Amino acid sequence: MIHAHLAVTRHTDDADHSRSAMMMMAALLQHPDQLSDTRDWYAMRLSGLDLEETGDRRVVLAFLAGEGAFLLKALGLIEPTEPQWRALFDDMLSAPASPIDRTGGR
Repeated sequence: MIHAHLAVTRHTDDADHSRSAMMMMAALLQHPDQLSDTRDWYAMRLSGLDLEETGDRRVVLAFLAGEGAFLLKALGLIEPTEPQWRALFDDMLSAPASPIDRTGGR
């Protein structure tokens, strides 16, 4: 699930990056009660991963790196070229999948 999320993020265009990030931040600022929904979304993405396991930690780090890169780009704080962006996400996507799918296929 995390690899699929990274793959989609890699192929999102600049307009979608900016729009998505701004919508998320505006929603959280205007409706703090939605913070729990966002927490739940992230918890679901990371469920079944064991931070005591090296492979799982690598998957989580790749996910967090992708989320951070997405927000930094959307906010105009970094401006990687398209080839640089693809290379970053290629590296993130090369993180090994969790050896055991403990998420129940979610």
